[in-house]
Amino acid sequence: MSDWKSRRMLWFCLACFLSWMTAASGQETAGMPGATLHLGFDPLIQPVPIRKQTWTVVPEGTLANLHTSGITGQGLVSRQAMDGILLQAPQTGAPTAAFLRGTFKCFFKPDWTSGQGPGRHATLAGFGQWKVPPDMTGYWGITMDPTGKQLQLGIQSTTRGETLIAADIQFEKDRWVEIAVSYAPEGTWIHVDGVTHGPGQGVSFLPPDRALSDTGLSIGNAPKGNQPVGGILDEVQWFNFPLKQVELESRQWSMSARVDDKQSSIHLSWPSTLDGPFAIRRRPQGQSRWRLLETEWKGFHYQDFAAALQKGQIYQYQVQSRSGKERLRDLAVGYALPANVHPGTILILVDETLAPQLQVELELYSRTLEREGWQVLVDQAPRHDDRDWSRNPPLISRVKGLVQSHLSHQIHQTRLLLLLGHVSVPYSGFRALDGHTRPQDDHRGAWPCDVYYGDLDGVWTDHSVSHTNQTSRFN
Repeated sequence: MSDWKSRRMLWFCLACFLSWMTAASGQETAGMPGATLHLGFDPLIQPVPIRKQTWTVVPEGTLANLHTSGITGQGLVSRQAMDGILLQAPQTGAPTAAFLRGTFKCFFKPDWTSGQGPGRHATLAGFGQWKVPPDMTGYWGITMDPTGKQLQLGIQSTTRGETLIAADIQFEKDRWVEIAVSYAPEGTWIHVDGVTHGPGQGVSFLPPDRALSDTGLSIGNAPKGNQPVGGILDEVQWFNFPLKQVELESRQWSMSARVDDKQSSIHLSWPSTLDGPFAIRRRPQGQSRWRLLETEWKGFHYQDFAAALQKGQIYQYQVQSRSGKERLRDLAVGYALPANVHPGTILILVDETLAPQLQVELELYSRTLEREGWQVLVDQAPRHDDRDWSRNPPLISRVKGLVQSHLSHQIHQTRLLLLLGHVSVPYSGFRALDGHTRPQDDHRGAWPCDVYYGDLDGVWTDHSVSHTNQTSRFN
């Protein structure tokens, strides 16, 4: 991740945070035990979904010892005792993070490989101290085991303690990895380079406020300075809401493009935990053959000045890590295309038995369509009953009703219907008009006919044809 050195450090964010710590103008919410930890409110911003704080540093140099106020070096290095950073909790106003519902996110480059590990329990972020009952005083921490094979989130109050989630992970020495730990009463998740582990147990209790005020919030080490992570942290961010996999996926892996009319070029950029090299390819949309533009490109930005670029054309780009450690990225870019502000409305009906497990993928797909200008409607539809066909007619009527209710009023625009999964299947027809058939005439009779759902005002009955097929009970 060599170009991190070229980034400007967000000293303004840090300065604002430090000023909040020393002279916060907000007031604590009274009357609720753990209100500060619960809300994580900010004296300047209401407790709505926001990024609470960002620390950006570059991986060189070292920090002063753990208890120095503020980051005074050029890298959040945590390799030995007293490395890292300790942020003292304010007496009034805003801590920099919410601990009932939120996300801790960072990039981490370990000095070790999983199996070898840091050699001790290591803390990415936390406050308080984990203790054996009955001596518990309060704790919240994101930690790794001594072998570096497991990442976990644990919480203790004065009466109970739990590890909410523990994920098996694999780190590689000197390779940057993106880590995000999301937590809420509904569940907990650990995301490593866009791969999600979980859900784990939800947050059902919190440490007392004094656990934070007694020790402060540490990053890269435990508050006592005895659990350094053994590596470098950068782009540390804390949100007061749980980031979903789809949000991390799009940030981690998606490419973006910008057309420069003055220079007649297309600028590509993509996030990565690798320095490269990358192979870059381009082709006009609709063609099968790719043109290789670069084979050993390093960095996360590329500008295509090719004279072959033509206005009004759509080009597809591919960026692929030569090491094979990251997935292929692709993107379609319109070069001086006329704007199509609203292509139409698409209704996605999802098999209700599959909807829960497709939630992330469906949200990502919906967002992609919305970025292209589509109005996206999503609903769940009943699954076809393959065992008892007598149950399907009312299910089919229900699906048809969903389509009509969502799309019947969208009469002045393109309307699309996508059936995802084994949605109840209507059957229609009697024979193939082109004459094709099979031995023993088993093609006569009704066949699957999803177009029934696309006809919003036609008349379809079961009265015109009554035919029993000898070779297929379905038609």
